[in-house]
Amino acid sequence: MKKSSFIRVDERLIHGQVVHGWLRYLKVKAIVVVDREVALDKLRQQIYQCAVPRHITVHFVRPEECGGLLDEGEATLFLFKSIDQMAAAIAAHEVETINVGCVQKTASRTHSFDAISISDAELAQLTNMKNAGMVITFQQVPGGKKFTL
Repeated sequence: MKKSSFIRVDERLIHGQVVHGWLRYLKVKAIVVVDREVALDKLRQQIYQCAVPRHITVHFVRPEECGGLLDEGEATLFLFKSIDQMAAAIAAHEVETINVGCVQKTASRTHSFDAISISDAELAQLTNMKNAGMVITFQQVPGGKKFTL
């Protein structure tokens, strides 16, 4: 993966914090939304596309389709809806840093980093990635509190 690209897990995918915070901070040229459901839902794609400035290209793919984009994408924000989908997509690729930004609290998500909640299984996945040399951060907005696993 190119150093100019950024991986973020955010259940909301494209929304205000991403458009007005992360896009400006990262200065990306493209967004790759990685989610099984959204990749097949043209209406949701159109809604997300409307929120993004016209000069930024947006792609919608399933996790198994983003491999080439991960390796070749330059100045690209990769948005994953879940830790599971992100883990599956990056398994065979060199990734340095993963940002976890919004994972909502549920009954199974008992670990909390500020307002970001993860389950035991998600923590195990992230810990395995950390042990493989990746830096795992929890941060909602650029300049906000940042926690490192």
